[in-house]
Amino acid sequence: MRKHISIPIISAVILTVYVTTMASTAFMAAKGSKVLTGRNGDSDNLNVIMHVLPSSDVKYGRIYLGSEDRGGFYYTTGMNDQGLWYGSTSLYDGAALPERHDIKNHDNKPTWPYELTVKVIEECTTVDEAIEIYSTYFTPYWNGHTLFVDNNGNSVIVEYGEKDVVFIRRKNYYQAMSNFPNADTLNARWYNCYRYKTAESMLAGRQEISTDLFRIICDAVHQEGSSPTSLSTVYDVIQGNLYIYYFYCYDEHLIFNLNEKLAKGENYYKLPEYFNQIKLRYPIKGEHVNPSSVNFTWNGNADNYNLYYSTNPNFIGAEPIMSKSTESPWKKSYSFLYLLLGPLVYAAISRHRKKIILLIIGFIAVNFYISCEMGTISSPFAPSTIEHHKTIENLQPDTLYYWKVVAIGTEEGINSESIMHKFKTTN
Repeated sequence: MRKHISIPIISAVILTVYVTTMASTAFMAAKGSKVLTGRNGDSDNLNVIMHVLPSSDVKYGRIYLGSEDRGGFYYTTGMNDQGLWYGSTSLYDGAALPERHDIKNHDNKPTWPYELTVKVIEECTTVDEAIEIYSTYFTPYWNGHTLFVDNNGNSVIVEYGEKDVVFIRRKNYYQAMSNFPNADTLNARWYNCYRYKTAESMLAGRQEISTDLFRIICDAVHQEGSSPTSLSTVYDVIQGNLYIYYFYCYDEHLIFNLNEKLAKGENYYKLPEYFNQIKLRYPIKGEHVNPSSVNFTWNGNADNYNLYYSTNPNFIGAEPIMSKSTESPWKKSYSFLYLLLGPLVYAAISRHRKKIILLIIGFIAVNFYISCEMGTISSPFAPSTIEHHKTIENLQPDTLYYWKVVAIGTEEGINSESIMHKFKTTN
């Protein structure tokens, strides 16, 4: 454990490192040589970010994920270069689960002036060290609880109990939490949370675990509506690989390696900018195709792609096949529509101005009413309508293949990647 030299913190730093929690789900599993974590962040704030902070003399290198709001960074999950991960979720939800006002420093511990989760990630390497921090200090910020996981496969949920912090260690090879106190198993209102039950049931009895399983669990427990799942993350604790999904779209992700990102220095990423709305179209999952000619098809907004196909699900030795967009810049930007329809719209407005104005006002009013009544946050991206094709000939007959595409990013070398589909060739 690294020791902090001094405590002075200016208000701007407090705003930056403050950890907030929303209605969310966090889970982990340790099986065999794998330690994996997953978290869904449910929020109406779609400005999701990743903040990379290299190590210093007193702090470990770390990456935080969360959102940006009014100039502040709100971190809800993160990990450090020692293999320690955390994911936080809220413990209050208006009248249904009101915020607690009985949390006090009953044991007169030294008070830490900001969220202790940040101190843990800066200074600790293991779950036991995290427990020591929470046992030593009191923090006034208790609007949620936190799941910690280390690269030894240990995990613990930290939350405030009756008069002090409590620690709930995992009893199985997995552990999950959502928005009820895990220490309060008698309160059926919180213990029967469908997201918690779904995550637990999908983890139980598994012979093996994978990042794809964790992606599927994130999908199964995602929320829509007024507080949608804006950010999902899956983390391979041993390998240091982070998989990021945006706005409950699980067909596409970003992949970052923790150590590689830390080696490039401090950085701040506005994550939505790096997604390309990729969706694989053909061959669909499990389809049987003629090996003589396969027309790989997908949608996406990037200009350049690498297509991968292989008989190995890890694509070991697979050479990327370049594919460029055949869509013209005019069509991709829809500028041709404006040029074509502009004069016609102007002419129509000139002849029927009053009727059109009333129609527009009515349309706006109806949409405003629907959005208020439904309380639904719409996706920031429309599904891509740009279709890409790449034909590959002479595949092996009667063979199981895997395929995916990688969209080549135009900024900072950050690529987005599709999920993997598999298909089988016929004889």
